[in-house]
Amino acid sequence: DKVRRFSNIRANTGTSITYADSATNGGSFTINEAGIYAVTYSEVANSNFGITVNATGTTNISTLEYATGRRQQGLPDGAAELDCVSVTLRLAASDVVRAHTDGAHTSTSTSVQFTICQVVKL
Repeated sequence: DKVRRFSNIRANTGTSITYADSATNGGSFTINEAGIYAVTYSEVANSNFGITVNATGTTNISTLEYATGRRQQGLPDGAAELDCVSVTLRLAASDVVRAHTDGAHTSTSTSVQFTICQVVKL
């Protein structure tokens, strides 16, 4: 449970990204087309969470080395509150993006959201 799974998709437009869901590895967004992507992850957090690229889905985000998988991480102050991380980055075809945690996130709040959008096609 280190990677969030998403059951409600509000919009899925185009073919540059494919979402897959796994009970073992959580949700993953595979990039089908190289480009610049904007990624935002909102979470009701009381521990580390963030966005990873090409990192294993079974490892705590706080223990990942930056060389293992690029990441953008939020560091909440310990209280369960809505926090957000976002990043715009260049991704290659076959990169895998995940909403990654330390496994302590149990909220099913509608405030938990993940958005990934291709901004520029390369």
